[in-house]
Amino acid sequence: MTGRTLLLKDGWVVNEGELYKADVLIQDTTIVSISNKSVSAEYELKISGCFILPGAIDLHVHLREPWNPPSPSNALQETANIVRGGVTTVVDMPNNVPPVIDKKTFNEKWGRFNRYNMWCNWGLYIAMVDSNWKNILDFVHEDKRVIGVKLFLAPSTGGIALKNHSLLPEIIRNVRVPLLVHAEDIAHFKYKPEWHPWEYTSVRPREACWKAFLTVVRSLQSAQTKIHILHVSTAEEINIYTKLPLHLKKVVSLETCPHYLRFSRHDFFHFGYRLVCNPAIKEEQDRKALVRALANHIIYTVGSDHAPHGLLDKYSKKLAGVPGSGHLLLELLEGVSMGLWNLTDITWWIAHHPATLLGLERRGFIREGYFADLVVIEPSPTPPEYIDYVCGWSPYQNNVYSWRIRHVIVNGQIAVLDGELHRPAGKPVYRL
Repeated sequence: MTGRTLLLKDGWVVNEGELYKADVLIQDTTIVSISNKSVSAEYELKISGCFILPGAIDLHVHLREPWNPPSPSNALQETANIVRGGVTTVVDMPNNVPPVIDKKTFNEKWGRFNRYNMWCNWGLYIAMVDSNWKNILDFVHEDKRVIGVKLFLAPSTGGIALKNHSLLPEIIRNVRVPLLVHAEDIAHFKYKPEWHPWEYTSVRPREACWKAFLTVVRSLQSAQTKIHILHVSTAEEINIYTKLPLHLKKVVSLETCPHYLRFSRHDFFHFGYRLVCNPAIKEEQDRKALVRALANHIIYTVGSDHAPHGLLDKYSKKLAGVPGSGHLLLELLEGVSMGLWNLTDITWWIAHHPATLLGLERRGFIREGYFADLVVIEPSPTPPEYIDYVCGWSPYQNNVYSWRIRHVIVNGQIAVLDGELHRPAGKPVYRL
């Protein structure tokens, strides 16, 4: 055997619905053996009592680079905080400033990201708007760097949107890469000159979400790809999905976010503008409905919708977004401690399903021949200050979690060792 070797010894592997004790041998960037046989390696991590999970794939982040005016941090700094939470791959949304809506802006953003030695793997989406979608079809289909297409059915941070929803059937019919949809209908928004944070649930109300979801469903005449509805926030969206015929459920899938699973409208009275996000956080019955839907695997993935605005801009400009990618895994692990689901459930939502949906090459599973993107966790408390975002705040801070992120392996390299940053090893990811 040639090349550097690393052995994760005496851990419990959590993968594809199974939990079993095994040693995981890594050579260079790749998993080469998962077994109970006695093997040796140049470097060994003894992890008795710990669990080995596939590294989390956060398919929904906004690293805000480039941004105008400049963001409080850059993509490199953000991934340093994110990888400490067990996320080994992020896929960044295109609504930065300027937005990624064509080959030129995509290549410019790729160049900016590629100049960094990122702490975790990264990929990029492109957005389709009314004027550009036909012009970029060939680029989207031919360039494997384009992980998927984002459709904003209503303007969010960054201002880009597909304003003419009658284009949806034609777009869905012609696009052959994953379509990720921000499903809100601006016709139901109720903006007013001044509003308080606890009113935001009425400013961007539930009707805007479930009616936009219906618009997407009615546009599915002959889909060529998967349609993934992002940040589902209402019980109505769950009900609509459960009533879809089986052939549509094979095409449409759902994502929700930790802030919809943890918070509801009454939490605005404590957190204020810090909980303002798009779509808005809804009622307690919606939160409970989303938890049930996730536990029953009606929801396919969980993404953070990480958006690291500085607090000054957050309050003065009422910007929407919650920093949270570093807490994605910890939040779901807390559900294990509460008896809501188990460890094998989590690996589907933040590793197996995202990798399958996006067609990421040899990632998202603990398999021989796959890239060694792994996270080692143990049932030990994580202190509130463990994840410290560059923007200086998060609604998840000040929580003591029941689990600890002990080690994180990215492309076979130790990125986090005993909770501390060790070595950046992220690479760009490509779709199959």
